[in-house]
Amino acid sequence: MKPLDRLTDAQVLALARFIAACARLRASTRWRTHFADCAARNHFLPFATLSDQQHLRELIHCRGDTIVCRLRTIEIIDEGNAVAREWNEPPVQLPAPEPDVPIESD
Repeated sequence: MKPLDRLTDAQVLALARFIAACARLRASTRWRTHFADCAARNHFLPFATLSDQQHLRELIHCRGDTIVCRLRTIEIIDEGNAVAREWNEPPVQLPAPEPDVPIESD
């Protein structure tokens, strides 16, 4: 059984939304760092809604933040979107990365 399969649907969706919020609000793909910081504070704002925060706290209580941080991003997003479709929720979308801008030489 994959570690992701041990999470509830609500926890997977909350985590996927957290990852998307990190990418959107901080323009960062380093969600694991933000998650560990939030877990240490037991406070996930501005990255999660109040209901999602509760699911993330349950996730930490049951699995621990180090286990969560080992999960693969793409698997979380894919599984989160499957849950979102099933629950008629909007899909979780990661913002498109900024294209590399070539550095002009003098």
